[in-house]
Amino acid sequence: VLAREGRMEELLEEGTTADDPDDICCKILEIFANAHEMQFIGIGQRDSRHHRKEAVKLQKRRVVLLGKMQRFRDQGDVMCFIAQLLEDGDEAEMARYYRMARALGEEHGFFALECRSCLGLGQMASLEGRYEEALDLMRNALAAAPLTENEHGPMYEMTALDAMATALFHAKRFDELEEVLQRLQAAAKAATARDGVLSLLEVTSLFGIARLHEVRGEPRKAAEDVRALLALVREHHHAVEPSLLGAFRTQLWHACEHLQTLDPEVGEEELLKSAAVELARMQLRLGA
Repeated sequence: VLAREGRMEELLEEGTTADDPDDICCKILEIFANAHEMQFIGIGQRDSRHHRKEAVKLQKRRVVLLGKMQRFRDQGDVMCFIAQLLEDGDEAEMARYYRMARALGEEHGFFALECRSCLGLGQMASLEGRYEEALDLMRNALAAAPLTENEHGPMYEMTALDAMATALFHAKRFDELEEVLQRLQAAAKAATARDGVLSLLEVTSLFGIARLHEVRGEPRKAAEDVRALLALVREHHHAVEPSLLGAFRTQLWHACEHLQTLDPEVGEEELLKSAAVELARMQLRLGA
C-alpha cells in the first residue's frame, strides 16, 4: 500500500468525483493510515516515529471528514485513537483529542466515548501524579462502562478498574484499593470463564493483591497470592496465543521485580523456583 502513497492525493482527487465523495476519501485515508500503523507495530522502534507521525496526520484528516458526514461516533473513536498514537509525543495535543472525544460522547450519548476518553485522561493524570483528578475521571469511565453501546463494556470496566488500582496504590489509598482489586479479580475471572482463555487481568489482579498484602505486612497472605498466580499461569499459559504470551511474561517479570515474596534474597525457595520455571516455559514458547 505504501508503495502507492505517492498517488494518494491523486486518488483523493478522483474520490471527490464519486457519488459519496467524503466517504470514499475517508476510506482512502484510512487505508494509508492503517498501512503506516502496521509498519510501526511490525518494526518496533525502528522508524516508528515517522510512521506514527504520518498515521496521525492521516487520521486527523479523517476526523474532519467524519464530522462533515455527521458520523460522530466514528469521529470520536478516531479522536481517541489519535490520542493513543500521540502517547509518546505531545501530551497537550493528546489531552485535547481526548477532551474533544469526551465532548462528542456527552453531546450525543455515546457512553463508549465517555468511557474511553475519561480513562485516557485519567491515566494521563495518574502518570503526572494528579491522583485525585485521575480517580474522578476513572470513576466516570467505570460508571459509563456498563452503558456502552457495543460489546466492549466488560473490557472497558476491567481496564478502568486496573487503572484505578494503579492510581490508588500510588496514592496509598489501600482500603479502597482492596475493594477495586476484588472487583477486578471477579470481572477478570468472569472474562476467563466466558472466553475460555486466561485473562491477563486475572493475573494482574493477583499481583496487585499480593502487593497490597505485602504493604500491609501480611507476608503469608502475599505468598498464597503468589502461589495462586503461579498456579493460574501454569494451568493456562499453554492456551494463550503467542501474540499475547509476551504480556503474561512481562507481568510475571514485574511480580518478580516488585514483590518481596519473589526476591531472591528473602523469598521462599519453592516460589522462586516455580516462578523461574514458568518464565522459562514462556520464553521457550516465544522462542526467546
